[in-house]
Amino acid sequence: MQQCQILILGEAGMCGLSFDLKLEDGLCDCGAGVGTRALCCRFAANFFPEDYDPVIEDLYEKQVSVNGEDVNIQLYDVAGQEEYFPLHDYHAQRSEGFLLAYSITSRTSFERIRELHHTILRNKPGEADIPVVLLANKCDLTRDRQVPAIEGEILARKMGWHFFETSAKTKTNVDEAFVELVARVRQSQKVEEPPTPTPPPLSPSPPPPQPIEEPAEEVGVPGCRICVIM
Repeated sequence: MQQCQILILGEAGMCGLSFDLKLEDGLCDCGAGVGTRALCCRFAANFFPEDYDPVIEDLYEKQVSVNGEDVNIQLYDVAGQEEYFPLHDYHAQRSEGFLLAYSITSRTSFERIRELHHTILRNKPGEADIPVVLLANKCDLTRDRQVPAIEGEILARKMGWHFFETSAKTKTNVDEAFVELVARVRQSQKVEEPPTPTPPPLSPSPPPPQPIEEPAEEVGVPGCRICVIM
């Protein structure tokens, strides 16, 4: 089974609240901010959290089928406060794909996307075509919208990213966004994988040796300068 490590980044809430997924008992606590953990919780467990429980980092795992391949996804979500930025660097160095999330209800979170992208570039020096998907979360809160969809589309088009407006609450485009990122990661992995060497063609068998004919014996006969007796 193929492996894929993904990091989701987004601005933290004013209170730095977050949530933790507990799959064993079906409980999941969420917090303020752009909803990165709510997105992870919805994708990994098809559950929308309602309560808050501060955490530093979470790991979610899920197996999906992408383009006929079974892929095991390891999804990391790290607290967005400045004191946890070293964790951003740690996971960015090891991740193969990235989700950059903002809330349509927060222009500040949208304006911070470039800073989050810089975190990726700083930890992936020299790498081109890093798989990134831009998420405009909380699209169900239309009355509180501060960032028009067109602004997210323009930014994504300029940066070469895929773009989705999502809602962890209604599950709008959540699975589609994650699957799209995994597909892009697998595509980049295949480009980096060295091709399987092709064995050289077998040389044709040499022809069997031909018998060597002995030259006829030359015998001198009286009256003949040279006579050949067959």
